[in-house]
Amino acid sequence: MAKKSKSEKNKRQEKLIAKYADVRHELKKSDNYTALAKRPRDS
Repeated sequence: MAKKSKSEKNKRQEKLIAKYADVRHELKKSDNYTALAKRPRDS
């Protein structure tokens, strides 16, 4: 069974992914990789 800290980290990561999903999609669509690189890596 996973440690509690691991499951909490996964929850935080899921929130980040949901938060930046639209922004990342727009940046990828416009091929703006410099702005995409400034976003959090795990989102």
